[in-house]
Amino acid sequence: MSNNELSGELRAKYPTAHHGPMPGCPHCQGTGERWVNARGSFKAGYRPCMCIFVEHKHVALVAEMFQEMIAREKARLEQKGNQSG
Repeated sequence: MSNNELSGELRAKYPTAHHGPMPGCPHCQGTGERWVNARGSFKAGYRPCMCIFVEHKHVALVAEMFQEMIAREKARLEQKGNQSG
C-alpha cells in the first residue's frame, strides 16, 4: 500500500475519507487518527485527522481555518456566557 492509499481499517471507520494519512502530519504523525483529550462534554479518544479528508497540500490551510473558527466560536460562547451571568 502506498502512502496515499487509505487502509481498509481507516476506510471502514471513516467512509467519507479519500486520502491516505499524510506522512509526517503534524496532527496525527502519519497515522490518520489523532488523540483528543477530554474537554467539557467531549470524551477523550482517537478522532480522524483532517489529512485523510483533504488533499495533503491543503492540510496546513485547513488547520489554520479550523483554529480561527474555533477561536471565534469560543469567543462567542464566552460572550454569551458573560451576558447571561
